[in-house]
Amino acid sequence: MCEVQLTSILHHAWAEIEHDLIYKDLNGIEIKNSKKYQQLKKILSKTLKNHIIKATADIEKLAKLMKKCFQ
Repeated sequence: MCEVQLTSILHHAWAEIEHDLIYKDLNGIEIKNSKKYQQLKKILSKTLKNHIIKATADIEKLAKLMKKCFQ
């Protein structure tokens, strides 16, 4: 189904970004400026909540509506 693939892609893209910027902290932001690091984490979390999770829900709703059209 298309919604599974699209949501998987969205979550994979998010995981890649979060992994490099937060988990691995490739740029050493936490050591250089802990306050900025916390702000970055907060912004990324808000982006996930407001866009990625919302997009996933919207795609799933759309897929259900499309399925009903063909029943």
